[in-house]
Amino acid sequence: MTIFLLISVAFAQSPNEAWPSGSAADTYYTAEQQYKDSDKKLNMIYKKLLNASYANTTPEIAIRHLVEAQKTWIKFRDTTCAMEGELRGGWPTWKSAKEMICKSEMTIQRIKDLENLFFDCCQAPPPQQK
Repeated sequence: MTIFLLISVAFAQSPNEAWPSGSAADTYYTAEQQYKDSDKKLNMIYKKLLNASYANTTPEIAIRHLVEAQKTWIKFRDTTCAMEGELRGGWPTWKSAKEMICKSEMTIQRIKDLENLFFDCCQAPPPQQK
């Protein structure tokens, strides 16, 4: 009965409450949550770009390049972060945490890059003042 109660209490906590602050598991969980949130935002801006109107080129050409660039960037991110996790991680649990931190940070930077691209190429010019 006591064992069941202890297990129930452990599962009732959120994952990062169950692990000591600064531990590999806590670091991984925090980075994973940040990555998931960032990935949702990245997908939103990516879809915005897919549906944008382009002043300097045809939509077909712009979309083809955008899709190819995004596929290439995802491979680059995943490969780079796997390498970072392996080389900077140390123990296996830290390797996963370092890889997830890298994915989160690179995704946040990609959001900024795509937002800048959207602003530069796809925003309607402001109305002219009379």
